[in-house]
Amino acid sequence: MSVSQAVRNPRGYVVRTAGMYRALLFDPESFYEEFIGERGIRSELVLVVFIGLVGFAGHYYARSQLISIAEEAGIAVGNETNFSLWGIAAEPLIGIFLLWVGFSAVLFALSWLYSTVGTFYRVLKDVAWALVPLLVFNLLNSVALAYSAFTLQESDITDRTIPRDPEQKTRILWDIVAGEPFVVATVFVGALVTLWSGYIALHAVEDIRKLERRDAYKVVGVPTLGFAIYLVYDAVTTLL
Repeated sequence: MSVSQAVRNPRGYVVRTAGMYRALLFDPESFYEEFIGERGIRSELVLVVFIGLVGFAGHYYARSQLISIAEEAGIAVGNETNFSLWGIAAEPLIGIFLLWVGFSAVLFALSWLYSTVGTFYRVLKDVAWALVPLLVFNLLNSVALAYSAFTLQESDITDRTIPRDPEQKTRILWDIVAGEPFVVATVFVGALVTLWSGYIALHAVEDIRKLERRDAYKVVGVPTLGFAIYLVYDAVTTLL
């Protein structure tokens, strides 16, 4: 449904959109059959940017608040540390694109062991929709980071030993807001929704590459479980 149609019939647009995402999350096989065509990739680009921006919002606020409180506490952040914190803030936006392209490339390469049908473009296009569950992780993580930064006080920083080395300073400063248990807990949620994304991607690859279901499980299982395990490992090491 086009924008003009949505304006003329907003109720129909909302109903159709709700049905589309319901199918995506709970019946991905019918979603790819009924809602996704082969023309263009603009919608997928917008979707991936939106998911990234949701995560970026909390990171950006946490970075701004952290620098503000640090300067009030008389701690010189420095250009190198400031730049590094910008890099951390941009991770959700850059990371979702790297994950999209990387996940698609791995799925395409592994599925080549079982089939030569389909193109990388189609895999890239359809896998973008499989990232929608990660919106839950980005939203929770963004809210948790923002709350951690909002409640930040000077004593939280002055009670720490802040080294002069820019790299160590960046790590210690960011851990002040990102190391809170309720923030780390969202990473465990990220591991769970990664499995959900893998379930959706399973149907995309199965359809595009014309795979048997058992082969599709093998293709999708390797990168999905790998990334989920990485998130759990990252959360555990942060808590220790």
